Amino acid sequence: MELLLIRSCVGFPKFNFALRTCHPDKIKDAMNAFENMMRNRLEFMIGSRLENWQRELSHLKCKYGGIGIPMVEKIAWSAYTGSLCQTYELQNKILFGKFDTGVAKSRLFAVTFAFMEWKTQYATKAKISIDDVLNSKQPQFFLSKYVNEKVREDLLAKHDLEIHHRILLQRCSDDTANWTRALPLPWIGLAMTNGEYRTALQFHLGINVYNKQGVCSCKSKFPQISDKFGVHDTFCTKGGRLVARHDRVRDLIYNEAKGVNISCEMEANNLLDNRDRPADILFANIPGYRRRVCLDVTIVNAFQENPLEKAIAAKKKKYMERLTRENLDLVVLAIDSLGNVHPECLPVVRFIGSKIAEKEGITEAEATSRLKQRIIFKSVQFTAAAIMDRHLV
Repeated sequence: MELLLIRSCVGFPKFNFALRTCHPDKIKDAMNAFENMMRNRLEFMIGSRLENWQRELSHLKCKYGGIGIPMVEKIAWSAYTGSLCQTYELQNKILFGKFDTGVAKSRLFAVTFAFMEWKTQYATKAKISIDDVLNSKQPQFFLSKYVNEKVREDLLAKHDLEIHHRILLQRCSDDTANWTRALPLPWIGLAMTNGEYRTALQFHLGINVYNKQGVCSCKSKFPQISDKFGVHDTFCTKGGRLVARHDRVRDLIYNEAKGVNISCEMEANNLLDNRDRPADILFANIPGYRRRVCLDVTIVNAFQENPLEKAIAAKKKKYMERLTRENLDLVVLAIDSLGNVHPECLPVVRFIGSKIAEKEGITEAEATSRLKQRIIFKSVQFTAAAIMDRHLV
């Protein structure tokens, strides 16, 4: 809840009024003080100090893989320029009682100057003109979009990051930040313990979960290093945590489908001759598929090359030919440890969402979005729990 309050109410939205009405050069001390306050609050909530690149990642909107806690310096010129674009004609009328063409031209020059300063401050190569900004419905958001893209571009171009952090930035997406938008609603499974939430944020931002690495106590032919980021622990077989995470996601999908009277069966037996069970959930009918559909839930390590694509390819190589002979289809619901979901499974998610929409009287898009968020949330929650359940020799 604290993250949602900082993002949507207590934090930046209050200060945004000052940024929209004051020239950034005139309020630098206030901007620095506010950023220090926000950074200290964020570090207290996460339980760790942030490196500069991690603070920039947290600045990005969720759609870019951040957590939507803006940095004042990254937004100030967008707010001020956007406000000028929206109000320069109104200011003219208020101050002079009528629309004065000469004054309007002078104020338009001021707007143009602010726009050029915006481009200079953020070194953006965006191919937009002042007319594009003036014609947009929300100039501040229009300008902020390009700043966010520039911040993300600069983060990906950094050369002094560890390989883990570089992969993390490449994998960050709207999916990986989806769970941070969720309201804490325990009765539908949208709740984590404080420890799980903090660990999930640390993992999401590439913060060291542990002070140092160690040797995991899991049984393996070779010693396994439990790294300080927690990556190994998200896929360690010790204690059955991988099975628990998989089963929670499977159960969520199954229960939602049964709750809206979709014909399905969990862990169906005797689908293949060698007792393989390719269907975590077997659906009798999914629009777009002519045969019964085997939904296979798989959660993979995000810090590998093309993890989702490789997981799906491996499942299809293992099952597809035999399933076709049995007049069955296969859909793999592949999620990586950061929360990315492969789009192959979306027809199934949308079908369940459409039935939920009919039952609850909401739009299909809203129901589908909520279901997808709950799937990601559950996966991230049990990934965090796995990281916390570390076992060293």
